Amino acid sequence: MHADPEVMVDAARPLTREKSDRKLDRYVAGFARDGFCQWAVESLDGAFVGYAGATRIAKAHPLGAHVGAGWRLARRAWGNGYASEATRAAFDDLYRRAGVREILAYTSPDNVRSRAVMARLAMRREPELDFTADYPSGPWTGLVWSARPVLTRNGDPLTFVRATLADAERLAMHERRIAEPRLYGPPLDRDACAREIADNLLYFVELDGALAATAAWRRRDDGGACISNVAVDPDFRRRGIARAAMLFLLEKAKACTRIDLVTHPDNTAAIGLYRSLGFAVERRKEDYFGDGEPRVVILRRGVA
Repeated sequence: MHADPEVMVDAARPLTREKSDRKLDRYVAGFARDGFCQWAVESLDGAFVGYAGATRIAKAHPLGAHVGAGWRLARRAWGNGYASEATRAAFDDLYRRAGVREILAYTSPDNVRSRAVMARLAMRREPELDFTADYPSGPWTGLVWSARPVLTRNGDPLTFVRATLADAERLAMHERRIAEPRLYGPPLDRDACAREIADNLLYFVELDGALAATAAWRRRDDGGACISNVAVDPDFRRRGIARAAMLFLLEKAKACTRIDLVTHPDNTAAIGLYRSLGFAVERRKEDYFGDGEPRVVILRRGVA
């Protein structure tokens, strides 16, 4: 894999067998020292397809000492979501078992594939940390992203996974589980879920690998934002997941001038949560969605 020029394009040149072996030795030593490293990624038939995970980086790095994530896959494994799936599992292990509370990842400006993985992992762009380093192959510029665990009330880390159109059926199944037509309207079918994913930045909120909730928002042309979805599975309620999801979305939308959302006036638990986060009821509208039920528009100003 390290000998493939296309796989190693972001590293300037392929690695010799000797250098590849030394890299593996560093990963093994890192696990012995820190309890984590890059993990081998295998296909379901047991074939090696690459690696993903994180290592502890020394303070001599331009970013100083930190935990740095990375992934690399053989060409035959590209386009299957393996990098996102494996790195997400590695992050969950780092948060839960190793107690890591911040992970950095960086890639070159033209590495579109890695940037897509970072978006899928809901990592946060950190432009103030971007750096240029001198390597034997020449100067290299790294664009930086970060990941930190979002915790439930009990301190359990949640994983936020950006949904794609391929996830429409998974979202439809979640809609059926949370269905409370009077408060939320009828559950969305698969086609409506596909439109919801296309029109919003929608995330699956996972706890121990299970789908605990969904959270979605979109930016408007007027500089504001709309939170269109925070829906917790009945089996995961009363754990602080809705608050954690709201805080996640507010961080994503923090540059917006205002944030609004809509809920049923009888959804008192949700309204109480929103008020505790600085929202206020702006107005009430009867038959808001044409379902015969009223809704209230709730607004938070001065976010930017």
